[in-house]
Amino acid sequence: MKKTKIKKFIALALAVVMIAAFFTGCAVFEYDEDADREQAIVEIAPIGYDYEVPVTVDYEDSYGNKVYEIDTDPSSEKYGETTDEVVSAVKRDHNGDPIHVPATSESGEILYEEYVTVEDGKNRDNHFIVYENNPDYKEEDGIGRKFTATEYRFDGVVTRNGGEYAHWINLDDGSSAYGKVSFGENDDPATEEADDAFPTVKYVKVGDNFDTSRDLWEWHELVIVYETAHAETEAETFYKDTVIDYFESSGYSLYNDSGYTIDKVFDEAVKQLYTRYLSLAEAEKAIMSGDVEWGVPQRNEVEKSVYDQIDTALEQLYTEIANEFGESYPSISEGSDDESADYPTPPEEEPSGEDPDDFEVWNITLEPERCIGSSTDASVNSLRRAGLRRFVDVVEDYVDGERAISAEDRARFEADIADMRDRIKTAEGTDRLYVILSSYSVIRFMYAESQEYTIKTEGLRDDLVSTVTASEANARAAFEEELARQKREYKADISTYYSEATGDTTILYFADEEIFWVKHILIPFSEDQTKALEAYKAAGHSDAEVEDYRRSLGMNVEVYKHVDGNADTSKAYTIQQAYADIRATMVAASGSAKEAALAFDELIYTYNTDEGIFDNEMGYAVTATPEALGGQAESYMIEFARESRALYNAYRKNMSLDEFKNSDLTDDYTVDPDFTAPAGEVEVGSISVPVLTDYGWHIMFLNVAPKAGEVRGYNSYLTAAEISTAGEAFVEDVTTRSDNYYNNWVSSMANGYYRDGSTITVYKNRFGTYLDDYEEYYAARAEQEAEQEAAQAEQEAQQEAMQNAANGAA
Repeated sequence: MKKTKIKKFIALALAVVMIAAFFTGCAVFEYDEDADREQAIVEIAPIGYDYEVPVTVDYEDSYGNKVYEIDTDPSSEKYGETTDEVVSAVKRDHNGDPIHVPATSESGEILYEEYVTVEDGKNRDNHFIVYENNPDYKEEDGIGRKFTATEYRFDGVVTRNGGEYAHWINLDDGSSAYGKVSFGENDDPATEEADDAFPTVKYVKVGDNFDTSRDLWEWHELVIVYETAHAETEAETFYKDTVIDYFESSGYSLYNDSGYTIDKVFDEAVKQLYTRYLSLAEAEKAIMSGDVEWGVPQRNEVEKSVYDQIDTALEQLYTEIANEFGESYPSISEGSDDESADYPTPPEEEPSGEDPDDFEVWNITLEPERCIGSSTDASVNSLRRAGLRRFVDVVEDYVDGERAISAEDRARFEADIADMRDRIKTAEGTDRLYVILSSYSVIRFMYAESQEYTIKTEGLRDDLVSTVTASEANARAAFEEELARQKREYKADISTYYSEATGDTTILYFADEEIFWVKHILIPFSEDQTKALEAYKAAGHSDAEVEDYRRSLGMNVEVYKHVDGNADTSKAYTIQQAYADIRATMVAASGSAKEAALAFDELIYTYNTDEGIFDNEMGYAVTATPEALGGQAESYMIEFARESRALYNAYRKNMSLDEFKNSDLTDDYTVDPDFTAPAGEVEVGSISVPVLTDYGWHIMFLNVAPKAGEVRGYNSYLTAAEISTAGEAFVEDVTTRSDNYYNNWVSSMANGYYRDGSTITVYKNRFGTYLDDYEEYYAARAEQEAEQEAAQAEQEAQQEAMQNAANGAA
């Protein structure tokens, strides 16, 4: 049996105490000795467990030479040199299920890798039979466990650091390894064409007597050989200081808002600490067992997160230093790459399969523009080096102020800081320090552990909930029940329909044709134009004058297309040009309601600035009858509602937009001479001409126009775009079911360790004085807040009474 020691889980309390912070700051109580805050409150004993792992053997090439890894970490002092680590291959045995069949020629003969012609003129097998791979096959052992060991193939010779090395590719994840070049008897190097130059899965025949002409071959997979291994977590300790942080950040909310007793607040703090630790321990166990992936993609994600956080901290320090010298950052630099977007972007399609780039080891040197010392501007390099030197101060201050660190870890962190300080004595050392920052244990503690926890426990969750599915039967029952309710209530009181149709309810029964739904594109006034319009209104001009002035502003609106969520200000368009583009796109898509809906959604991402319409599948509900003529109350700008109704009523009357406007006398419709509406009868999927409000230009899109009595089926799409079905609104969210399953599993797992009496030890007596103090403080704070709320309510009541009295006197 193998024995393995899992890497120590450093305290993860930092993330715990950030949960639902109610108020922050220094401790509300002061005690004489800091050591008092460093007492252990929760201790977790090592947890041992057994698991199955593939048996591996040192790999030897075809000439018996071992293959050694080369150091590929750019932050290493021995980067590019051969290490003592031998490439391992998985050990296999002939006990799997048959998964391959022999390949045959067009005439049906079994093909071999090499033929030998003998005296009788017949071909004889000299090497291996050619086999056909099953493309759907995923290598597993006898009980369904996926392949988890490492196998390499030879990929030629490369020159590196002045020497030649054999290049080996990991067949599991595509990563590279390098080893000494092997030579044969004639000093010929191994080649990738040589079948025995790399470890391959071989197949063996069953039985000694066979006739190749009758295809009686049976091929068995060389499956992985497993053995039992043992591992255990290291002991973990959570200190009083961590529990105090929890009481300061979250305790009062639990006490006052949730009605917890002070003892229950303590129990909750302790439970969160040991549950978080145990969740990570279970994730590590699953990784060791091969059930959860922890490879190059996951480690890359952590590494990138570390440098993102470091760069965020450095940006603040750069700004701080620049301000001290009367400069500004990033104006002092070449500029920063701001990836934030002002507007949403179209949802991206999920990539199919794995991206080979995900399996290339990432390090910060792959983004050289981020590295300190890489700028062509000496002042920028100087500023960034000064920022990194100050960053070392930040790290040291953090360690000095963090009590929840063991003596062993503190010693390692202090040694890290000493090494950092030695490096920042020179410019070259400072530049190098940035590249290797993530290798320091103190940086891993500050920036990597929480990200590792998230990725590993998410992997554990995904593994545990892989069988959790939504219940369609329950969804259909809920759907039918809601449909019956809507029919019953809408028929009894039509106002219920109007209220729910203009709200968030998924409508299954359309009681009449009074409500329809539109989307729109808002092309706004500039900030200066909006201010000018407001000032013009405030000057006392007539409604007609205001409308003319607004029109003149509108015809001078500058339109910018959105690229990656940001306005492309390099080219401005007029409203006429923008509408011409939108109109042409929609005319081209007019043959299909679905294509029209999808085209307009794309145009929304290109032109629109109204945040409420992004990802709004139904759009805005509008009433067919104006409020002034007895219709439902509405909050839209009158011009917006009027143009929407024109589009809808033209559809109902089988007219073009202009035909309807010219024929209708009820709502003061007019044809705008500056814009040409699309020709032909309005359909679901048609657009209006631009209409101007105080916000800017609106272009309407008729999205949903139901018929009276229309009923949506369970599988009916909500809109012509065919994005969501009516039934999906009633499917219990799989994520919610999965979260519930996982949370219940974690809670049960943690409770099991707590109840066994030997794994978790809680020293509640060491926190007794604090419990008394916090209980008194929470009670006083709650009383004070109640008094303040009562006083505020009384003051508001007095103000309302005074206002009522003033109104009566008037």
